[in-house]
Amino acid sequence: MITWKNDVFLPAQIKFVWEDDTAYQAAALSEDNKHLFGGEFSQIFPTVKDNVFVVYAGMGKAEKLDGRKIKNVVAKAARTLTSYNVKEFSVDISALTKTFADKAYFDVVAGIELGLYVYQGIHQENQQKDYTVSVIDDNNTAEKSAEYTAKAKNIADGMILTREWINTPGNFLTPEM
Repeated sequence: MITWKNDVFLPAQIKFVWEDDTAYQAAALSEDNKHLFGGEFSQIFPTVKDNVFVVYAGMGKAEKLDGRKIKNVVAKAARTLTSYNVKEFSVDISALTKTFADKAYFDVVAGIELGLYVYQGIHQENQQKDYTVSVIDDNNTAEKSAEYTAKAKNIADGMILTREWINTPGNFLTPEM
């Protein structure tokens, strides 16, 4: 289960970086190490900066980005955090809402929900982990952010339910006679 919050900084963060000559500076890399991260599309760079675990997600060029690509990068960043057993993290979407407005909320929330989704199987106990995610947006008020996040979460929950139905064998979804 994912608990959604707004405008709360949590112990780990996902930050989005555009592809350019200064992406490595955002990731606190020296000039000598800039080959490690350049903000290319879908490039993930986990590091610790100022005692906070940060996953930098490369978004590539802004003009080539669309909703599907945003969801893919966000899902990859969320899976990276889970590989480090992180259960609470913040996502600063200010850079995305400048370009994509309110649609960025849906893409980010859906990306996180889908990135953290794991089909448990029909015969297994539900071992879903609990996560806390905070969406931070400097371009909107906390009330607007909460509203957009709630709408996006409802749509993403529908996507997850659809995946559950698709992954469940047909003989378990057949109505009883």
